[in-house]
Amino acid sequence: MYEGERDAEGRPHGRGRMRLDDEGVWHEGRFVRGARHGRGTLRFPPDEYEPGRRVLVDSEDSTRGEDASRIPRRLDDHDFPVGGDRLAGVFVEGVLHGPAVYHSADGSSRKGTYVRGELTGLVEEFDASGALVFRGDYSDGRRHGDGVLRQPDGSVVVSYWHEGTQGCEGIFIYPRAYGVPVDASLKDKVPTKCRGYGRDAAAVLRGTADEAP
Repeated sequence: MYEGERDAEGRPHGRGRMRLDDEGVWHEGRFVRGARHGRGTLRFPPDEYEPGRRVLVDSEDSTRGEDASRIPRRLDDHDFPVGGDRLAGVFVEGVLHGPAVYHSADGSSRKGTYVRGELTGLVEEFDASGALVFRGDYSDGRRHGDGVLRQPDGSVVVSYWHEGTQGCEGIFIYPRAYGVPVDASLKDKVPTKCRGYGRDAAAVLRGTADEAP
């Protein structure tokens, strides 16, 4: 299903939105001769989305009183998802390719660069408050390479990740006071213990925290 501008041949061309699959995923943005091309947003349905399920929607009849301002209706395949995750970026011939930000429904986000549809290179992850919680390398959509991870207590882990899993011991840096984040250690990505951290530990710890024994 497509809603929006078309070219002389009837293909999506210009601004519009298109349903991509039976799960309720939509693309909203620019189209060129039928292909998603330019800035756009993938919108994913919320967890509770289910075509055929009855939901309450705003009533257009304002004369029915305050208690009747919302009426039941069944979701169908044409409903545009609201409240789910979304991925905003640049598309090239239907594939995400370039800077993009993934916004989760819980308020957290992930910012990086996609290469032919895969999140690759330096990535920053933020929690729902907007605080940076991870900064490091990605490959094929997973943490892979050097990275710095902030823990809930404000401490950070400088380590190496392999295909999404922390691959070695790494450096643990604790805050001077519980809950006070070690901000400076996330500003610059540094080599990890796996890659000879000895000469770089001083740069990581520079006046911000004490290395664990």
